[in-house]
Amino acid sequence: GLSITATRALLSDTESSTGNTLAAGAIDLKIDNDSYYNGAFNQGTSWLKKSDLDDGQGPASGSYYFFDFHDLKPGDYGEDTISIEVDDNDAWGCMDLTLTQNDDVSSTEPELKETGEILDVPTDSWDGELAQNMKLIIWVDDGDNVLEEGERPFFNDSLSALIALPDKKLPIVLADSTGNKFETTGPLLGKKVYYIAKAWCFGNMTLAPVASNTGDPATNPGYTCDGSTSGNITQTDKVMGDFSFNAVQARNNQGFTCYGPPTPKADLSLTKTADPVNVIVGQNTTYTIQVNNSGPANATGVTVSDLLPAGVTWISDDGGGTYNSGTGIWNIGALASGSTVTLHITVQVTQGGTIINTAEVATSDQIDPDSTPGNHIVGEDDQASASVGATLSADLSLDKTLNPASVGIGAIATVTLTVSNAGPNPATGVTVKDILPVGLTYVSDDSGGAYVPGTGIWTVGTLSNGNSATIVWTAIEPDPDSTPGDGNINHDDWDSATVHGLLSDLELDKTVNVDTAPKGSLVFFTVTITNKGPDTAVNTQVDDTFPAGLPYLSHSATHGTFNSGTGIWSIPSIPANGIARLDVTVNTSGDPGIFTNIAEVLAAGQPDPDSTPGNASTTEDDDDSASVTITPL
Repeated sequence: GLSITATRALLSDTESSTGNTLAAGAIDLKIDNDSYYNGAFNQGTSWLKKSDLDDGQGPASGSYYFFDFHDLKPGDYGEDTISIEVDDNDAWGCMDLTLTQNDDVSSTEPELKETGEILDVPTDSWDGELAQNMKLIIWVDDGDNVLEEGERPFFNDSLSALIALPDKKLPIVLADSTGNKFETTGPLLGKKVYYIAKAWCFGNMTLAPVASNTGDPATNPGYTCDGSTSGNITQTDKVMGDFSFNAVQARNNQGFTCYGPPTPKADLSLTKTADPVNVIVGQNTTYTIQVNNSGPANATGVTVSDLLPAGVTWISDDGGGTYNSGTGIWNIGALASGSTVTLHITVQVTQGGTIINTAEVATSDQIDPDSTPGNHIVGEDDQASASVGATLSADLSLDKTLNPASVGIGAIATVTLTVSNAGPNPATGVTVKDILPVGLTYVSDDSGGAYVPGTGIWTVGTLSNGNSATIVWTAIEPDPDSTPGDGNINHDDWDSATVHGLLSDLELDKTVNVDTAPKGSLVFFTVTITNKGPDTAVNTQVDDTFPAGLPYLSHSATHGTFNSGTGIWSIPSIPANGIARLDVTVNTSGDPGIFTNIAEVLAAGQPDPDSTPGNASTTEDDDDSASVTITPL
């Protein structure tokens, strides 16, 4: 369990003087608390304005506690918004959070099985692990119990961080001569209410500030809490602490400080760039980090955290040993007011995509007036990021052979093209251009339509690392005394004969069994080819390639064979007035949307009187399509 109790507020109250005509204003500090536990309002740690937190009238059996929870579970969380008001006179305000106990209490059997757990020492009140697993943030709030955008926590750490502080005390200056958390400068104003919020989490806390006036302390408080990794090591542990508040008159006390002499301030800012910002995987880029001290004090003990992200590998830097690429720490040390220091880090990019590298001032011995070193808050001027866009590269090579090396008139020559990818990455969208030279006439190729003789373009597509693709095509040496295809009937390559050719009128229909189907279900497409004659159709090929998102599962065909890899249905023969049918089963694995499957007669052994195979026309009767809409599960 956890019991964090609060001492009475330390008030420097100057009560009103007595007399008939004059009365002094009061320095009467009033504190109230509005508390939530796991998203529900908690009456036991909430109260209205009180001048004395030791009056025995508190909601927790007479006491006023900011924390009073005795059976915490990993993942529990809470939030308190403290309102602070001084009476008539302006006043300086100070606040302390002191850790007084982090006790193991006892050692249960599950607790002793955890790594690092030892038996409880009854006389040791600091042998517990709960404080290490309790995260705490504190920020200036507007009174709505919600962390909003622009409300930056000035403390964001585990409770155990207080153990290393003097007297285990976290000192918080509300307002003194060194600064004011609420106003631009000066003291807390009399009769004005100010708000300090704190949120805690038993586990890992992630900040998620919400837009102003959109959050809710019960459902959307501006942070999340995850206790899934806490384990059993905190069982029966107990944490206790004290809160104290102090108000001191500001009039005639202009140099007041809450905690001794003012700490010198050094305003550190950081910028980060990358050059170049667009690279090919395997190339280098250089990060440039600059830290500037705008003063007024010299800064000492300055370090910067710049741990290189996944996707880049350190090559070199010009820090002269001050940068450790393993830890990401750049040890600057002293930085005089008005000075700037620069570090260049050269890295090799090892993966594709967008790579973001963030650097932040990690430590400084002096107070920074507008940022807190090491708090990882985006938007503060001591933290900056640089992005690099990386694309993949592939080393392609091409080999071409001619067999035989020389040919006679009318002889066939075979050309072999091989394109290879030496990596390191897959190559996509690969095409090769190979236009036949004068003197050779194209005859055929084995690419299955991937080579277009008219343009000379061979579409290879994707070629993975270490693989190659080959095409073989044939050409013929032309006739020297005639020109093929010129229509000159006087040439000896021209003759005519009357032939009554065969005709087969092929008609194709495409259907699907359902119009809509949920993702992950089976859908059945049917292709039907009707030969309306008058002759038998031979050597018919149908292209029935399915789109991505509808992967092939199985098929059945009344005629011929279907190659699911190429999508080609080969039908040796369909008699006049005969029908061939192909049924294909697919899986609706694609994202929700409309998926269309198009089928077309690709080739036929005889002419079709009203359509041309393979011309991709959507108005002829030798092609058809069917669509299915994939819906979410």
